[in-house]
Amino acid sequence: MKLKKLAAIMSAATMVCKLAACGGKSNTVESKAQETAAEETMTVDKDKKEIVMLCEVNGTYFTEPTRHGIVYKGGSNGEKAVLRGLADEKEFYQALLDIGAKAGDNLTAADMKAGPDNGKSVEGDKLDVFVK
Repeated sequence: MKLKKLAAIMSAATMVCKLAACGGKSNTVESKAQETAAEETMTVDKDKKEIVMLCEVNGTYFTEPTRHGIVYKGGSNGEKAVLRGLADEKEFYQALLDIGAKAGDNLTAADMKAGPDNGKSVEGDKLDVFVK
């Protein structure tokens, strides 16, 4: 049972990394503060094609079910995930592009609403995700 739960968590973490949409950057003071925070909580090595992001463990979901593997701490589902990502999801997405990952960008809002049984999945690059 624990192995299945761990496999589900890793599957969710992988799905989080296959982002389907990207927002633009703004030049506001708040944006600059977020960039500074992202630098402290995420490192990008373009040569190794590696991103390391710090996360906090949310122990609630060691005993309770959740469908969220890693979610940005400041997002609406930040408290519903096994791991709270400390780097903003938009910065993480940009880091994926910076290391050469190909975005999926093929799912629409209607596809997402239809659920997992609609036969569609993200077409972006697959990623190796490690939690330690």
